[in-house]
Amino acid sequence: MRIFGRYNIAPSRLRVRGGPGFRELTLNTTSITNMDTHTFTAGATFLPRPSLVNDVRVNFSRNTAVLTSSIDSFGGAAPPPPEALFPSFARPENAVVGIYLLDTAGFAQGVSANNAQDQWNLVNVTSWLAGRHEWKFGLDYRRLTPEKKGPAYRQTVAFRDLLGAQGLQRGNTVQTVIELYNPIRIGLDNWSLFAQDTWRVTARLTLNYGLRWEYNPAPSSAGDTPLHGLVHIDDPARFGLGAPGAPLFDAPKNSFAPRLGIAYQLRRQAGRELVLRAGGGIFYDLQVGAVFSGFFNPPLRSVRRQLNTPFPVPPAQQQGIPLGTAGPFDVLAGFHPDFRVPRTYQWNVTLEQTWGGLGATSAAYVAAVGRNLTRLETRSSPNPQVGFAQIYRNLGTSDYHALQLQYRRPLRRGVQALASYTWSHAIDEASNNAVRFVTAELASPDENRGSADFDVRHLLSGAVSWDLPSPRGGWRWLLGQWGLDSLVRVQTAFPVDLFASTTTPLGAFDLRPNLVAGQPLYLEGAGWAGGRRFNPAAFSRQPAGSLRQGTLGRNVLRGFPARQADLTLRRSFGLSERTALQFRADFFNVTNTPSFASPAGNLVNPFFGQSIQMFNRGLGSGGAAGGQNPLYSLGGPRSVQLSLKLVF
Repeated sequence: MRIFGRYNIAPSRLRVRGGPGFRELTLNTTSITNMDTHTFTAGATFLPRPSLVNDVRVNFSRNTAVLTSSIDSFGGAAPPPPEALFPSFARPENAVVGIYLLDTAGFAQGVSANNAQDQWNLVNVTSWLAGRHEWKFGLDYRRLTPEKKGPAYRQTVAFRDLLGAQGLQRGNTVQTVIELYNPIRIGLDNWSLFAQDTWRVTARLTLNYGLRWEYNPAPSSAGDTPLHGLVHIDDPARFGLGAPGAPLFDAPKNSFAPRLGIAYQLRRQAGRELVLRAGGGIFYDLQVGAVFSGFFNPPLRSVRRQLNTPFPVPPAQQQGIPLGTAGPFDVLAGFHPDFRVPRTYQWNVTLEQTWGGLGATSAAYVAAVGRNLTRLETRSSPNPQVGFAQIYRNLGTSDYHALQLQYRRPLRRGVQALASYTWSHAIDEASNNAVRFVTAELASPDENRGSADFDVRHLLSGAVSWDLPSPRGGWRWLLGQWGLDSLVRVQTAFPVDLFASTTTPLGAFDLRPNLVAGQPLYLEGAGWAGGRRFNPAAFSRQPAGSLRQGTLGRNVLRGFPARQADLTLRRSFGLSERTALQFRADFFNVTNTPSFASPAGNLVNPFFGQSIQMFNRGLGSGGAAGGQNPLYSLGGPRSVQLSLKLVF
């Protein structure tokens, strides 16, 4: 028997001027995110006899995250005192106030988020060798308990501009939103059982087959406050809040996931082997993202929207709607009665040829087809008691097909290399299950079927590592132990979806525009980043009241390709038989070749159709705002990193 234990503490602090989130904040707003992770894992491996092994793992993890914003005097600003922003019954320790100019900027003060999550995970796998068979049987159980602890009060004030009739200086708001929250803790359980066998049928043929069963019941409250689902979803007149504690959806118990893999050696000549590999299976998704709608249904949240209010907000209007289950409700969110767990069918076929010391090449066809994917639909004012209904349904699909070519050269004479090319096409109706759509009774999901937001049609990458020959004699101390590494990546552009917010009978939705006949989609010119922009005259907005998308398809237009070459120069200094000091100089985008992010797709954006940032910035800002850190992403300006590492 072998046992082990591991405990990990990972604190993280992120301080950002301007703040993360979907709104831009002024530079005198400082947002601080405190994230702490504690994990404990213990395990044991037991061999009762040479052909039988049992492996068990137990894990407990706790993650906490608190986002706090504050206003300071950066740039000569005069921050207001807290009592000028917060009502007498709310304090910055458990409340947040945000003041914004539409489509411009704003500032915030207080605690925007205070969340935690505990996880228990138990995994047990038994392996049994019996002749040509290697059996495995396993259990995987996970329990998540996410917790929303704050803020208890949120006030969001929006002005149209700075000086107009609904401007900040005149103190007339476009809208004031008061939100109250109850703390809530949710429990989610995931059960999985599996059995599989690796069967060496002959010296040339190996089969791997198995079956997995998964059960993911609907989330429930892990505290004193029960969750509420929705009832009469298909009857708008009777639509409303369900009974406390009733299941949010009917989780299926027949989620069986078979899979099969085959490896066959077509040619066995030493150094010239030719191998065929193929596999396929069914996989089920977890509805962790969608179930968080339970955080925001009454009595956990209430919303009061007030138009054209004075600012500062009068004390009588600072009170929110008392938390409870009596209507009217601003928003009700939940699952359709026919909701099912999404699933994906995956399969692949690969042919691999080895070429002795020259390496190996492979060609693969890879496919993944998603069905019953989650789609969020919105209906405005289904009845006088409900302002908005947000329903999760299983009307989404996705398709991915790819040709993947690869060459691998093993380390030989100090040189190793890898080159890959992928042609692929990803198609779906939505690349994010949080996007709001018009209800399917009025608009077919097929209207949004097109290239996925992350679709990259062609991708070529290559890497080379070369240990430079060391000279003999007296110059070895200076010219020995040097090496070069290089990485090159070239890819075609991401799609860009054009849209404009349009007032419809169901509320405001982002609808695609109509094409204008006779107008080119792109304009060329040296005055724009990348030498090209979308032609504003080629598109016209859908009229108010429309529920249909325009004649322009989803993700028809493309942004800009990206290309980059990185270079590393390194040298090792041997200190002893087991210790060395390594120096590295990493040059990212060594040629300083510019790559530009996708153009703005919002027709009302003043920079519509133009790229206003580098490619790496378009991938996200990293940290609490999500996405990759631009410093380490593809498509940034040339940068150099020097490092010294002790290897022992």
